[in-house]
Amino acid sequence: MTYDAIVVGSGFGGAVVACRLAEKGCKVLVFERGRHWNIDKNFHPDDWFFDHNDPVEHNGWFDFRVFGRMSTVAGAGVGGGSLHYANTSIDAPKDAFDAGWPHAINHRELAPYYNRVKDMLSSAPIPARQEPEKLKLLRNAAMALGYEQRFAKVDLAITFNEQLDYDSRQPPPSPDAVVFKKNVHGVDQGSCIHLGECVLGCRVRARNMLDYNYLAEARNNKAEIRPLHLVRSIRPATAGYAVEYEEITETGLKAGSEHAKLVVVSAGSIGTTELLLRCRDEHKSLPGLGPMVGKHWCSNTNYLTLADHANFDVYPTRGPSITGAVEFFGDQAHLGAGVNIEDGGIPPTIVPFSGGRGFGGSGLLAELHKTLGADGLFRHKMPWFSQGRDESTGEFSLRKQWVLFGKRVLHLSWDPAAADKPMKAIIDLHERMAKATGGDPPPSLWPLLRALVTPHPLGGCVMADDPAQGVVNHRGEVFAYPGLYIADGSIIPRAIGLNPSKTIAALAERIAEGIKC
Repeated sequence: MTYDAIVVGSGFGGAVVACRLAEKGCKVLVFERGRHWNIDKNFHPDDWFFDHNDPVEHNGWFDFRVFGRMSTVAGAGVGGGSLHYANTSIDAPKDAFDAGWPHAINHRELAPYYNRVKDMLSSAPIPARQEPEKLKLLRNAAMALGYEQRFAKVDLAITFNEQLDYDSRQPPPSPDAVVFKKNVHGVDQGSCIHLGECVLGCRVRARNMLDYNYLAEARNNKAEIRPLHLVRSIRPATAGYAVEYEEITETGLKAGSEHAKLVVVSAGSIGTTELLLRCRDEHKSLPGLGPMVGKHWCSNTNYLTLADHANFDVYPTRGPSITGAVEFFGDQAHLGAGVNIEDGGIPPTIVPFSGGRGFGGSGLLAELHKTLGADGLFRHKMPWFSQGRDESTGEFSLRKQWVLFGKRVLHLSWDPAAADKPMKAIIDLHERMAKATGGDPPPSLWPLLRALVTPHPLGGCVMADDPAQGVVNHRGEVFAYPGLYIADGSIIPRAIGLNPSKTIAALAERIAEGIKC
């Protein structure tokens, strides 16, 4: 074998596995479909989108797909979902493991792995002297409705300067306030100055993305990372597996293959599910995968309400994208549904004339920015953001593009009724929390459109106790294929109801621990 292990994908599953296997002395190769991004500057809109139908021309950092009434968002690039997520790193509630999981998996079992993730990402709540106004509004809403015991600041994978005092009613500090130093993994990082650009990059490198920790350690231990490599199929080979890929070059796609003793697929809920469906149904390279590939998919019910708070300076364009949460799980479930309410954020750079905010400016340009920029447009808007536990009844399959003709494309069968219960609870809480703090929430579009967008797709190749219920066992190993593993959001068998990145990483820590190269 050329390599001990090949890892497909570099997000919250693949980065963890690559790091831990390389630490063991394994010869590791990581394939990543997207580029190795330089996020010292914001991503330009021309670089935003990854088109899986035309990756040579469009290999941006943001993979947006539409499956009827459900749309999904995923990262494309070294670091995967950490390129665009809101830095939120939270343990799943204990009751998230009450049903649907293998018997070996529960919160107590994952606790030490959650701790490892916290240490690697250096996650912690926002300092008290830097709390944004939107966090204060969320806290006020919880107190007004008697939910103060359910409110908490959330852990964020961000490097903060504890000595900084910042009031988000004022523009962010100048770059002179950034403290630059090497982190424990040998990577130069800056400290947060509240630019509000978390989901579109970070000019001061304050976000503790996977490229700055897990992947940095993987490289420190001689793991090889190949960006712009699309894995097309996996097939058994002598003493291991052959991984066939296409490299994205300036002139087109260049085919190739590599061999390894074991393979870990970490291409995300959508990418992993599609790859295995194609291996089973199209390439016939993994015919023994079984009937559960593509099943038990859910959206984690992400939803946002942009309410008007005319008498409160919210400034959602300043500070980290998410900083606090009010949880409704277990015996505190709202309207019979487990949901999580957070303060959302709006990146200022998505608004014309807002570029350069926080970095000075004068004259006509500054006045134009002041009038039309994001700070003015959204000053009194509160993005009430949420997740919830929809039913895992979605199913992916491959279907002909035009019924009987054309190539096979990925198709999602998803019934909006799967999200009715959590959506009812979320909409009710958004309205009540907004009104309790003097806000005016807009009418919800859910009853009319019954459509959602999720950055948290889960399931499709779920873990289970036997192959009649899932695709992998509790150690992440595919039932029919020893040495073939999955470590990403596709193995999670049910909606968590809050940001899932830490749970994906914790499961990957546990899976990597059990792998011997």
